[in-house]
Amino acid sequence: MLTQNPQPPSALMAEFKERQSDVLDCLLSLEFDPLCSEDCSCGPGKQRMYRCRDCLVSEPCCKDCMKASHAHAPFHHIEMWSGSCFTRCSLYSLDYELCLGHNGRRCPKAAPPLSPALVVVHTNGVHRIRVCYCECNPRPVNPIQLLRASLYPATWTLPATAFSFHVLKHYHLDSLQSRKPAYDYWAILRRLTDNTRVTPVPDRYEELLRVSREWRVLMLLKRSGQFLGISEFLPGKSKSVAVFCPACPRPGINLPDGWEELVTDKNRHEYTIFLGVDGNYHAVLKDKRHDADDVPLLEGRGYFANSKDFDDYMSLHSADDPNEHKSDCANLQSMKSFTQRKGLRVAGIAAVTDARHSMFLTGSVLDLEVGEKFRILDYALAKSLGPDPTQALHRVLTCDKGCQYVVRLLARFSDSFPSLVPVIERLKVLVPKLHLQGHKEDCRYRYSLNYTPGCGRTDGEGVERPWAHSNDTAKITRDQNPGHRKDTFDDCNGDWNYRKLIDMATSIVAKLKSCYKDLAVAQSNFDALSGAVKTEHREVWETLSCEPVVENGHVRSVYRADRVKLPSYRELVDALSQSDGQTAANMLDATMDKMYCLTNFISAGLDLEERQISLKAFIDGLPDELNRIQQHDLFTRRYLLREDLTAFRTLQQIHMPRLGLAQTTDDFDGDDDEDFGKPEDEPLDLPSSFGPEEERVKHGFVESGQREYTLRTGLAGNCLARMRVAIHAYCAAATFKHANVTGQKQGTRASAKLETQTKEIHRWRDAYRRHHSALVLLGLTAEDALKYRPLLDQDLKNLHQHTAVRPPRLGEAREPAAWFWGGDRDPDDATVTRLEALSNEELRTRWFRLRANRDRYQEEVDILHAELNRTVATFKRSQEIWQQLAEQQIAPPDPGPRDRSTRTWLGRRAYAVKQASICAQRVHDAQLSVARAAEMKDEAATSRKRTSDRRRKQPGDWVYKWSYY
Repeated sequence: MLTQNPQPPSALMAEFKERQSDVLDCLLSLEFDPLCSEDCSCGPGKQRMYRCRDCLVSEPCCKDCMKASHAHAPFHHIEMWSGSCFTRCSLYSLDYELCLGHNGRRCPKAAPPLSPALVVVHTNGVHRIRVCYCECNPRPVNPIQLLRASLYPATWTLPATAFSFHVLKHYHLDSLQSRKPAYDYWAILRRLTDNTRVTPVPDRYEELLRVSREWRVLMLLKRSGQFLGISEFLPGKSKSVAVFCPACPRPGINLPDGWEELVTDKNRHEYTIFLGVDGNYHAVLKDKRHDADDVPLLEGRGYFANSKDFDDYMSLHSADDPNEHKSDCANLQSMKSFTQRKGLRVAGIAAVTDARHSMFLTGSVLDLEVGEKFRILDYALAKSLGPDPTQALHRVLTCDKGCQYVVRLLARFSDSFPSLVPVIERLKVLVPKLHLQGHKEDCRYRYSLNYTPGCGRTDGEGVERPWAHSNDTAKITRDQNPGHRKDTFDDCNGDWNYRKLIDMATSIVAKLKSCYKDLAVAQSNFDALSGAVKTEHREVWETLSCEPVVENGHVRSVYRADRVKLPSYRELVDALSQSDGQTAANMLDATMDKMYCLTNFISAGLDLEERQISLKAFIDGLPDELNRIQQHDLFTRRYLLREDLTAFRTLQQIHMPRLGLAQTTDDFDGDDDEDFGKPEDEPLDLPSSFGPEEERVKHGFVESGQREYTLRTGLAGNCLARMRVAIHAYCAAATFKHANVTGQKQGTRASAKLETQTKEIHRWRDAYRRHHSALVLLGLTAEDALKYRPLLDQDLKNLHQHTAVRPPRLGEAREPAAWFWGGDRDPDDATVTRLEALSNEELRTRWFRLRANRDRYQEEVDILHAELNRTVATFKRSQEIWQQLAEQQIAPPDPGPRDRSTRTWLGRRAYAVKQASICAQRVHDAQLSVARAAEMKDEAATSRKRTSDRRRKQPGDWVYKWSYY
């Protein structure tokens, strides 16, 4: 029974301190036994001098009784009473023999002299055992006799060392779970044998390496069923020992007959295979003396591709396109690392995995000598598709540099794998969600999983998740021979897949539970916004295509708002940088980098100004007493700002030489001055800092002042545009709160959302005021003064006026709109018309994004239900296959001299039956998960109906969780 209120550790340790004397007394009392030196129970004259340390209850006994009681326990440690204490002893010293072939009795035909000692490695240490082999005729050879006694011989001719099956199983599981190197495991066995190092222990480390490798391969062949002939029942008669994903669609395994006719445009996402390709630069192999002839024992049958086939492929495509990896988008290190790393023979691995369940695919793991060349990724992708992939299944591939990888993908496959071209033509290449943040803005709409129908809530980062597991494996493989390394990786990858398989059904149900909640929120968010959209707008929007379109090098998408007519700040910087590029070149040299131009210098100063303000706001939010994390965060922010200020000062000496020498980072030692001189308070000395124009003329800052003026106008316009968008968001939230939100709890949450929008408005208000003040100092022209007026507090009152979110209220038409609603037009222009166009654009983008969010959640629910059903189907099919295998394990009527024995056939049959029973249990457990998923589906349908009825009868009770993007 579980303790309802467990005691804290302090209370438990206090109790232990009270008991530790009693415990030590008991431990020390075990060092003596009162029966020692008495006559043994077998008869008088035989003293009790020996006891076993490994038997749970063992009273001292004589030599003969000790040998008889351990006839079937040869690996126990025994002790001998010396008259004053117990000393280490062994069954070997008692002339103990392990007899094989006669149920523990000595073979009558064995030679009378004692047989030579055999070194046996067991879980409790290293032992010397005399083994008496069966000498009957016919008889198995000695290694086979050892195997039948659960002892694995280290060699196959005259074995002098053997490993118990127990120690091999223990080390195998220990290495899979903890990635413990064989050397550390051997050190433990050596210390278990004799931790005092008084008695020498035979060194069997090399034998452990070799035998454990053989054991891994044997277990893969056994558990996969390949040794029993399971390939006859697998699609394509696959010889692979890999563990396949039970949830992904696999024809012939978990898809019904005629499934192709069930696929439609509406349910295609339920029949989609999601793949992910990536490289790992931690799974290295050191460049040291290796056995050149060492090859994997499972060449091409595990997760690593066939070495010879891959080498032949790379020899044909060694000449890589030099422009293939030049990316103008993602700044990924893997796009640049194409030089051999010193001291390494293999720089890492590349793999294609199941992107949704993070399971390795057979034959799709490859070695990388340098970077992630696309030809290598192509080979991994081709192997993951299989020799004859069905075209009826839709496939999505995620790649961290997918925008570059897809450019010549079809051409490369046409050259290398022409039979797979029809599949590649239908392959959708996207970028994982986290990596997409490092791409340029166009890619975020063109290669987004969020905006691609049929992807559900797949994040595409599934290929990254096994790398931590592989990094641990690399710690024990980086010094191994190449073939040994691949065998170890195949085994560890198979264990990773197996653990995923046994938890598949429960993990899908957990995802479903969370997904149904998120779907309800996404649906309510979309319904709320859709209800505020005019019918004619919604009808037009529903006819628009959601596919991104490239026009003049720019990606247009319904999920992307059109640019405001004002040129953006970055466009101003680029245009001015081109115009003064020659000036910068004359100032320094003809090859001067673009960063030294005057415009970029002023732009850098304006960026620093914004960062100073941001850092001040951060400091204002800190408590008086800082903890270590806060101190480190503040230290880092100030240090980075100081670094950029130093670089800025260097450029300032070029463009504003009359300012004199500036401080550098070296002047502020982090050990002596932890604040780095408080860079957030340091004046930047931009041209606007020198007041009237006469001062700038005096210092020679006329041209730089003009550049700052131009950039400030762009920034001011940008601040006004963003403030208008923030006001729209505030108005929409306020309108919905007033119409629908009731109750204290819901009202508090809605008010918190309004407070967030208010802070956003104030952020852009303060930024605009800062730029406006600088423009006044720089000489604001009369024409610009009409566009960029002082922003007063009364201008931000009644923010809901003149918006397209709701109909105007009584009396609002008489009050003029605030001046900033005019945008880049004169105040006399049609302000309301322009504002409504801007509002519709923002509303359209938000509507499409919320609809996509709802659709992806609905697709995710459908995919999860389909995956759960396929998981049950996979387990059922596995049960049927193992049952069929069991029926085939029948001994031939007239076995030959080298045929398997009847016992072997019965053992093969028993193993297949055991595996079938395990699959049957998995089917039962998965069916319970299906039933739970069906209950959640019914609960979700009931909840949607209840919400719909409440909205229809009592709109005010409909609680909305506001979300814009």
